[in-house]
Amino acid sequence: MSLNGPGTATIGSEVLLELGSEFDYQVIGWYRGEELISSSATKVISIKESGVYSALLLPVNGCPVYSKVKEVEFYEPPLPVKSLILP
Repeated sequence: MSLNGPGTATIGSEVLLELGSEFDYQVIGWYRGEELISSSATKVISIKESGVYSALLLPVNGCPVYSKVKEVEFYEPPLPVKSLILP
């Protein structure tokens, strides 16, 4: 199952990750690495921390499987460039 969303964002913002629709399934939980971060059954999750994300899914008439992983990195926004005014 695909997992879509941006791979980078600035610190303080949020990223929405959305599962694809390649087959019918229920969401069992969302993971950052091997840590369960949400047992929400929604197909979209909002994140604010860097990490490697995936979801545990239960396909209709199937065994639990993990989605593809998505790495998201949050970075410091660039500092504004001040104009140089020469005399």
